[in-house]
Amino acid sequence: MKPKVRVRMSNEESIDRESNPSYYKSSLGEVIDLVEAYDLNFCTGNILKYILRAGKKSKDPLIDLMKARWYLDRYIEKIKSSK
Repeated sequence: MKPKVRVRMSNEESIDRESNPSYYKSSLGEVIDLVEAYDLNFCTGNILKYILRAGKKSKDPLIDLMKARWYLDRYIEKIKSSK
């Protein structure tokens, strides 16, 4: 059984979440391990996360790919604006 993490939503409400769901794992390890190994920032970490889990959390990979694109577009704009 996978370990659970209790997440407090408010003072009266909390939910249990899996601490390492299967859609964040690959043969290379968990996404968080890759993000930390490559010292990725928030946007690039999320781009990697959404691309690697595309089609695994939901049956429609387009949902995750569109999220990855949103973070990629945001990061590109941040780089452009800093030049």
